[in-house]
Amino acid sequence: MCYSEECVKSAGMLLANMDLRVDPCQDFYSYTCGRWADNHEVEDSTYSWFSDRSKYLHAKVASKPIV
Repeated sequence: MCYSEECVKSAGMLLANMDLRVDPCQDFYSYTCGRWADNHEVEDSTYSWFSDRSKYLHAKVASKPIV
């Protein structure tokens, strides 16, 4: 389950980019990513939200002490 602050935040960001008006059986890409362009300004065409998020999470994990 998704209870941590990071998980809830990530889930919210994913949901915000979905276009729930689209039938996923007809156009899965638009269903899952249909509102992404509306919510993001991209100056560099090589930008990747997933890459950016991955770097953030790796840095967050690396800063935690090993128990």
